[in-house]
Amino acid sequence: MTILESLSDDRISHIYLYPTPKDVVLHYLDNNGTFPGRYAKVHVNRGSRTPPDVMEYKVGPLNVSFNDMSVTKLRQDGEIAYNRRPYETFESNILYNFMLPFLKNVSTLIEDSLDEGYSEHNVFPSFAFQPCWTISDRISNVVVVLNLEDARTLGLLPVSCVVHHPGTDTSLWYTSDWYYNSHGPYSDVEDMLSDYQSGSFSAIKLGTNYIHDKTREFELVRNESLPPRFQSDIPPPKTYEPRGPRYSITGHRVKWMGWDMEITSDPIRGPAIFDIHFLRERIAYEISLQDITLLYSAQSNGHGPIVLSDTFYHVGTYNNPIRNVDCPARSYVMNTTLFLVGTVMSEEALCIFEADGQTPLWRHGDKGLTDHYLVIRAALNLGNYDYIVEWNFHLDGSIRTLLTASGYLYGAFWKNKDTMTSGEDSFSPFGYRLGKYLQGPIHDHTYTFKVDLDVLGSKNSLETMTWKAGSSNEVFQNYLNISRPLYFLFNDTRYVTSEILDTETSFITDPKNPKFWTVVNEEKRNKWGSKRGYRIIPQTMFAEILHDHVMLKPWDQLKFHVAICQRKDSEPYATNSIYDVTHPDAQPISGFIKLDNENIRKEDLVILISNKFYHLPTTEDVPITIAAKTSFTLKPFNYFDRTPTFDLNARYSATDPYSSVPCYENL
Repeated sequence: MTILESLSDDRISHIYLYPTPKDVVLHYLDNNGTFPGRYAKVHVNRGSRTPPDVMEYKVGPLNVSFNDMSVTKLRQDGEIAYNRRPYETFESNILYNFMLPFLKNVSTLIEDSLDEGYSEHNVFPSFAFQPCWTISDRISNVVVVLNLEDARTLGLLPVSCVVHHPGTDTSLWYTSDWYYNSHGPYSDVEDMLSDYQSGSFSAIKLGTNYIHDKTREFELVRNESLPPRFQSDIPPPKTYEPRGPRYSITGHRVKWMGWDMEITSDPIRGPAIFDIHFLRERIAYEISLQDITLLYSAQSNGHGPIVLSDTFYHVGTYNNPIRNVDCPARSYVMNTTLFLVGTVMSEEALCIFEADGQTPLWRHGDKGLTDHYLVIRAALNLGNYDYIVEWNFHLDGSIRTLLTASGYLYGAFWKNKDTMTSGEDSFSPFGYRLGKYLQGPIHDHTYTFKVDLDVLGSKNSLETMTWKAGSSNEVFQNYLNISRPLYFLFNDTRYVTSEILDTETSFITDPKNPKFWTVVNEEKRNKWGSKRGYRIIPQTMFAEILHDHVMLKPWDQLKFHVAICQRKDSEPYATNSIYDVTHPDAQPISGFIKLDNENIRKEDLVILISNKFYHLPTTEDVPITIAAKTSFTLKPFNYFDRTPTFDLNARYSATDPYSSVPCYENL
């Protein structure tokens, strides 16, 4: 077998901005300090070394000539084993060519299932990395997939194996654990074919024109067999800007209604916002997406990935925003530069616009203020899934971070009998049947964000406010040192206690034990003596229920909704999934945030927020999943002396505060 490409060469896999130490950045921004320069972080897969490894370099400064730049190693030689490197298209192409002869070997079995027959055009191997228990190996699950164009993740066949592809010498690669419709495992494809030919199992007959019919079934076009909805031919409403946008953009810096921030992107982890100010005070140094992880469970061997981190496949790979779908046509679209597969490309990445919330931010009687807010939104395309990451900046100083999932499911082959009797249920412990030979495997989505709040400075503390219930007699005596007044009618009462935490910790939201988590500055008080702060409000319904899963070791973020840590420049990221997906049980790679029981009182803090939702796919998820949303909010908490919105025009009387301007559109 001839493999044209070579893994023995050194090649760059990632280039992105190296995070400058925070104190250096703040000295430059706040004290007119010297420009610290910008540096690149460069990942190189060093296939030429013995043994091969992955090296990370700091290169720069970028504002000088190439000859004046310095290159500094950030790791020890061999610290990151070559087999732990993340996905690269280069390797995927080699794997594809490696597997083609095996597919030709099982072509008879495939042709006995498909009346369209076998060809490299309509059937191909799909790869998903699997956790591996030895650093000397690197394995992927391979499943045979029908070419259903964009919907190929709904066209899995029950033909699978494991391919072992460690190191750089492809002559040492091999396959194992072959299955057909859960028959197996077979050590090699020949053993499986021998059993098939001897009649040990039969091929599943998928029916005539199966590929053609499935492609049309999952195509994203209007269903012409259904009557149109009443008046659906009339264009829907649109918003407009009567006198142009109220935001301004200079480079990557955005200003709107007292908000001021810098937008950036990381090809591994995706979009981020830095240096966020509201009414001339810095609210946060950083709010950034860190990881999107998924764990799947399927009942047949015809399944896709069982462990998935989208950082492994470049979260910061953007889809050009669709005007009037992702964003209004009037939005400003910001480009980002991405190094991918040896190519530097500039692409449309984020759209920015002011949204009309169509609801009051506050109201009373005939007075009120509309909830307009600034939206910064990015559409991410990660294979079958599409994600929308966005930030909403509100007029009251609150920030909502929202993540929406859509796209095609990653299905699995439904291996039970295809014919069903009336009233028979198509449910299994691992998901519903969603179509002919199609199951929707149960899985989760966990989104992890890093939040570096700076409440009137970097030295902050975490205060918890715990809601309790008990005897009002005891509350007055224990907390106020007085007897319960007679006018306090009920003895059974709610009350709130507060605590400043001293050491790093994490929390899971519990509706039966409600808490407020607030980052406060103990040295700064509002006019009425309260500590000024920002409240963290995770809006998630689910917590992790696994106890012993191997991915709980590297993915600590699955265990909490909120974690509070001491911020360190040496720990810039929440996870290291790019090195952990392949070998979760190996020695952790340094550089990610850890809970070490360190002091968090009057320290520079970082908050990790993990929002999870469990997905039990149903027939409404076919052919495309309807948007599933989760979010968290950062809200002023005694930060101001009063509601900070009364410096704005609002409806304080029966008169609209803004003169009416008609909307004219170029048709």
